Parts: sequence; structure tokens; C-alpha cells
Amino acid sequence: MYIDVGGKTILDAFLKFQAVLYAACVAGDALAADVTNEGFILADDSSSIAADCFALEDGAAGDTIWMAKAIVVEVRPTESNGVWSDGVLALAADVMDPLYLGESGKLEDSVGTTPQVCGRILSTTRAYFCADGYLTSTDLSLSGTLAVGGASTFTGIATFTAAPIFSAGFVVPTGKDITLTKGNVTLTEGNVVLTAGYVQNVRKTAKAETATLTVAECGYVEVTCTADVELTLPAAAAGLEFIFYHLASVNTLKITAGASDKLLNAAGAAKDNVSDDKAIGNLIWLRAVDAVNWVTLARGGAGGVGVWTYA
Repeated sequence: MYIDVGGKTILDAFLKFQAVLYAACVAGDALAADVTNEGFILADDSSSIAADCFALEDGAAGDTIWMAKAIVVEVRPTESNGVWSDGVLALAADVMDPLYLGESGKLEDSVGTTPQVCGRILSTTRAYFCADGYLTSTDLSLSGTLAVGGASTFTGIATFTAAPIFSAGFVVPTGKDITLTKGNVTLTEGNVVLTAGYVQNVRKTAKAETATLTVAECGYVEVTCTADVELTLPAAAAGLEFIFYHLASVNTLKITAGASDKLLNAAGAAKDNVSDDKAIGNLIWLRAVDAVNWVTLARGGAGGVGVWTYA
């Protein structure tokens, strides 16, 4: 339990400066910049006013006082019947616990609404306050842009309704999943490196007649050939992949490259299309390696590799 008592002594201060107050404060209070009124006011959790610094001295509205980004405070000793004893700022069990922004410039030991970490308990009599603390919450909703310069740790589910951008990468804890309901993952530069496990393509498209495919249909395509079916690939772009599976009906499944593109056979020769031998169970996996060429990563069928003919 942290007790934010009056009469704290400031033992040290870091990044000190002078500025004007727009509201009265006492030494040790958490302050926030009020841009509209060109002065500092009391930071306040319930009003979502995050702390920017701390007062080093008492002051009234309009005063210019010393402030600092971080301070070390100590509660003053108390006297009773001529006997002096150490003041109490926190209990022994609370040492090294974090402190959060509270009400009217004070700090507390429980997470509030804002919720900003503003220091840590050093001993039963001392604590440090720092206005550059991180935000922490069990349920935080942001309607604007969130820019994080350091590490972000999500112990629960993080839901992004817009596309998140991670400029320094991100790490998923062991045994946890990333779920993408709809949309794409775009990698501008670099690679996806799989050190263990496998890549499982979960997008499935069903086709039963001749059609031109779209980029949105990339992935696993099950084809029912009630008649001969010709599927034309979208314009090649490095990284696009299709896996075609002849699901049912004994007719020809034909895959054709776009007008300006080519399919490379096993010998590397450029071809316009590839067809199977009408057998159910045939499979072919194609990947675009540039803006023109598709290569075959794998072929399969009920009899082994299946019969696929390039033309």
C-alpha cells in the first residue's frame, strides 16, 4: 500500500527547468502541460491528463517554479512525544512495485483510467517519480494513432481495426497465435523466416467452371471439373501462390498464365499453360517469382506426381 503523504523531501531531481503554473501545486505533484493556457496544471488520471513532469516546489497559479522530469522523494520522519521515527511511504511488501498516475497530481499503487506508470517504490520511505513512464492497461481503446518507440507487451488479445505498422518488428510469445480474419500481410522488404513448424495456407476457393482468378483468390483452390475447366492466373507478381486440387469429376483441369506471363516447366522453358490428365486427386502448386514468370513448386496426384502437361 502506497501512501502519498504531504511533506515529502525531494532528494534529487533530473532534467530540471522553470515554467509557469496555470494551477496551484505542492512539491512532488505530477504536472501536465496545458497548451491552451500556456502553463502547467495538475496531471489527473480520471481526466486523462497524463503527467509530463513534477513540481520541485510549491506554487500558485501564475507562479514560475522549478520542475523536473524525474525526482527521488523521501517521506519526512515523524515525532511523537519527543520520539522521532521514520515516516511511512509504503509497506515492506510493496518495495519495487510500480506507481501509477492518480488524482489531482498524486500517484497511487493501482492502475487507473489513463493508465500511466509514473515511478516505483524504492523502500518504505523512498520512491522515484518519472513522467516518461509507459502506459499499461487490461482494456485500452485508442481511436487515433498509437506510436510506440520501444517494446510493446500484450498479455491479452490485441485487436487492430486498422492496419498496424511495426517499424521495429514484433515478437509473439511461444504458444501464442496471430489471427488475420481478412486482409493481407504485406512485407515491403525482408523475409518471413520459419525456424520451426510449417506454413499452413488457410484461404480456400472453390471453382467449378472456367474463370479468371484474382489476387484475392490466392491460396488453395479446389476445382470440380463437371466439364473441362480453364482457370487463368492473375497478372504475375513476385510471391503470389496458388495450389490447385482436382477435387471431382473426370475432365481436364487447365491452368493458363495471364496474357503477358509465362509458366516455366521443369526444364525452365516458358509455356502458356499446364493441363492435367483428368484424374481426380491431381495437384499443382504454382508461385510467381517475378512480374512475368510462374514456377511449379510441386505436383501430385493419386498415382504419385500426377500427369501434368505444359503447352
